[in-house]
Amino acid sequence: MKVVLSALTVFALALIAQAAWQHFNPPFTDAQFATEGIVDTWEPHAIVTGFLLLALAIFALGVAAVLAFSRPALRRRSTLALVALVVAGASQLVSHVELTHKVTRATGQTFGGFYGLF
Repeated sequence: MKVVLSALTVFALALIAQAAWQHFNPPFTDAQFATEGIVDTWEPHAIVTGFLLLALAIFALGVAAVLAFSRPALRRRSTLALVALVVAGASQLVSHVELTHKVTRATGQTFGGFYGLF
C-alpha cells in the first residue's frame, strides 16, 4: 500500500508541476487559436482536463477510504497523498480556467457550464 500511495503522490506532484509550467508557458498562442481553431486547441485540452479531474477525484476517494480505515502507520502517507491529489485537481482546474479565459479573449467564444467542462 505504501508503494501505491507514493506513486499517487508522485503522480499528483507531476500534475502540479505541469500546471505551474503551463501557467508561465501557455500551451497555445493567440495565433494558434485563430489558425487552428478551438476544435484543435481548446477542446482536446478540455477533454484531457475533464479526464484528469475525474481520475483525481476517484483516486482521492480511494485514498480517503484508506485514510479512514487504515492502521495508524499509513495515515501520514495517506494524508500526504490525499492533500497532493486535491492540490493537483485544483491546479489542473485553474490551468483550464486560465486557458478558457485566454481563448475567450482571443476569439470571443464563450463556453458552457463550468468553463466548458460540462
